[in-house]
Amino acid sequence: MEIAPGVYSLGVNKGFEVHAFLIEEDDGFTLIDTLFDADGSLIANQIRALGKSLGDLKRIILTHAHRSHLGGLATLKRLSAATVYAHEWEADIIAGERKAQAVSWLPQDPLVTYHFSWATT
Repeated sequence: MEIAPGVYSLGVNKGFEVHAFLIEEDDGFTLIDTLFDADGSLIANQIRALGKSLGDLKRIILTHAHRSHLGGLATLKRLSAATVYAHEWEADIIAGERKAQAVSWLPQDPLVTYHFSWATT
């Protein structure tokens, strides 16, 4: 769905909404996030539906390493020559050396709680 001129929301509903965004630029597309594992093909088909090819996908930006944001990356890298941009802390996940974080509404690690108090006069 085009949400602004040249900006497309590629959403899927997996019991909750997950979105990737495709931005059309002069030299091709920039994709922000790649949805879940099985969604790389869905994104590829949506690019084709715009009358473009996967060769037009120039950049993939990953916001963070949850499976709902980088799952389709392997498929899209196989189908395109896009350059991937991500934070260096997530390079091992992208390389397959560490598992991506599961999608959860709850923290995966125990929370550390810091108690603060302010002096009052």
